[in-house]
Amino acid sequence: MMPGRRRTAGNFGAQSANNSASAFGGSEGGTGVSNGDRRRPPGRKCILIVEDHPLNMKLFRALLESQSYRTLEAAEAKIGLELAREHDPDLIVMDVELPDISGIDAIRALKADERTRHIPIVTVTASMPEEEPEIRAAGSDGFMMKPIATTEFLATIRAFLEDEPEA
Repeated sequence: MMPGRRRTAGNFGAQSANNSASAFGGSEGGTGVSNGDRRRPPGRKCILIVEDHPLNMKLFRALLESQSYRTLEAAEAKIGLELAREHDPDLIVMDVELPDISGIDAIRALKADERTRHIPIVTVTASMPEEEPEIRAAGSDGFMMKPIATTEFLATIRAFLEDEPEA
């Protein structure tokens, strides 16, 4: 585990659209996570996807789950912030253009919060490439342009997660 990384047993609630309601797909009453479903399977990493476009969400989820990652999903930045604070994912995939607040502001909030600043963030955006310095200055650890190349996307995700030995 990376220095400063915190993980407590029993505090995990990864949900994806494949096995329950998600924050993206209209979960009822919040995150769609029951109190009885907060345990992380050993060796399985969790990735929070913050993306408002349904087709992009579906693509990211399918790619990540094909590699045995678990996913949490949010179509709005504020929901993404709540999920990150509650579930402490191993990585966040963040869009910039979101309906409530910008992904850049969400990244700043995540990096300013002691509970979430240790979580690596990969920004995947259709924004102009000249916005990359601002996005990185906000605290993004990785940057990719849409449309994504699937092999590059998965290689980027693996690069952030494989450097972390299991606890």
